[in-house]
Amino acid sequence: EPGYTASSVQYQGTTHLIVPVVMMVEGVHNGSHGPLFHSIAELGKFPESWNGIPVVVDHPEVNGVNVSANQPEIIEQQKIGTVFNTRVVGQKLMADLWINEEKVRQTSSVVLAALQAGQPLEVSLGVFTEEELTAGNWNGETYEVIARNHRPDHLALLPGGVGACSVEDGCGIRANKKGGDEVNELEFNKALKDFYVSE
Repeated sequence: EPGYTASSVQYQGTTHLIVPVVMMVEGVHNGSHGPLFHSIAELGKFPESWNGIPVVVDHPEVNGVNVSANQPEIIEQQKIGTVFNTRVVGQKLMADLWINEEKVRQTSSVVLAALQAGQPLEVSLGVFTEEELTAGNWNGETYEVIARNHRPDHLALLPGGVGACSVEDGCGIRANKKGGDEVNELEFNKALKDFYVSE
């Protein structure tokens, strides 16, 4: 499969690489709360709300617990870029990542090398959701809960890791192929649920 070409632009006084990403696809995704159904209608309800979230390498943690990336110390230490141009294409939530070349050079030489070579990279979303206790079946996969009102926090790049919705499945930083629209499981960060209190 042909790779992508990272565009290089000047943004906020420094060189940024712009790369395509499939952040999430519609489907039943297994998180720590069991199988949840994520519809593209919910994921793409407000595509603009995903713009501006930080891009980090691996999910931010404090004392082994996943935390929001939107904290000054996390942004200072781990942010390497920003999500822009979020849009819905079929059953995919797609965007462009604007990666600060100097920050990624300091943070992960593996990620920088992959971006410069147009190689695929695994990704995982950090997102808050509300859970509707409704069981069902989607394309032969059963679920017990529907995820509603997605509130994006960050997008993590996973060098050396594999998301449940892998590059092979059609997710991640990758060339945007026509057709296919493979739908599979997605790496979905459920640890952030700790920040959401159910009604």
